[in-house]
Amino acid sequence: MYERSRLGRSGRSPDEILTVLVVAGHAANGNPVHEEVPVEPEAPSSYRVLATPGLADGFAADDVIELDAEGNATVIERGGNLGVQIYSRVHDDEAVRQLIDAVEALGGWLDGLDPRRVIALTFPVGAGFPAVEAVLNAYAAEHGVEWYFTNVYGADDETPLGWWE
Repeated sequence: MYERSRLGRSGRSPDEILTVLVVAGHAANGNPVHEEVPVEPEAPSSYRVLATPGLADGFAADDVIELDAEGNATVIERGGNLGVQIYSRVHDDEAVRQLIDAVEALGGWLDGLDPRRVIALTFPVGAGFPAVEAVLNAYAAEHGVEWYFTNVYGADDETPLGWWE
């Protein structure tokens, strides 16, 4: 489904896109788990994120992040988008196509899809939380999946960051 993603529609080959490794969490042994995230350089250690990640959180497409030596990301500028990750054991192709249609109707887009694991989506914050949540809740209810915002809540997963206000 790369052709349905924003990067796919841009005409860019995945091989031509710069990526950086970002800490997405830690394994049981305490070692960091990294995710490869597509970016464009902004300054020596800062990057504009081209696609909402599928595992890492705290940022979304079009945010500018700064990376430390270990790959921990700090947002230095918000891009005005809500990042979403949808997790499932399997994603049905036709259901995903219908989801992408609903996402695009709100001005959003697909950023990534692993058919056996995660869908990464981006919505402009201007689409509104109620509309975004309605689409995601309907998909979750019908397909028994879980979804999460990547850049709406703090580290406690409860406190809104409020960057959109």
